[in-house]
Amino acid sequence: MDEIFERESLRLLGDAYPLAPAMLRHNLAGHPLLESGALEAAAGRLDPALVEVRAAIEEISDTFGERADTYRTDGWTMLKFVEQLPEYRRLIDEVIEEIMPVVKARTGSAHRPRGFIFVSAPGTATPYHVDPEYNLLFQIAGTKT
Repeated sequence: MDEIFERESLRLLGDAYPLAPAMLRHNLAGHPLLESGALEAAAGRLDPALVEVRAAIEEISDTFGERADTYRTDGWTMLKFVEQLPEYRRLIDEVIEEIMPVVKARTGSAHRPRGFIFVSAPGTATPYHVDPEYNLLFQIAGTKT
């Protein structure tokens, strides 16, 4: 894969991090590991306790692929700790390698990189919460306010 982040985005991140949000332009859209089929395969390889499903509808399917179709219109699925899968760990390491020169001087090295992937329907709201660690969030498809 070529560079993941545009250089100007990394400069803007450096100006803002960690006290303010910054918009990072990236080349992750269309990455093979983030396509529906790859996410379905990843969900099948993770411990079922690491695949969280939330829906406003009562009946849902037991397969990620059918759930992913459902979540185009209702709810969300989260794959937790995808770094346990070697190919996702490599992707996370590639992202961290590019960002680390910007963030290391301010908050130090990444100690325990973790990966969470959300697949959600349009209009889905993320519940309010506070995380005890720094987060890098990437919108791969669609828009979010």
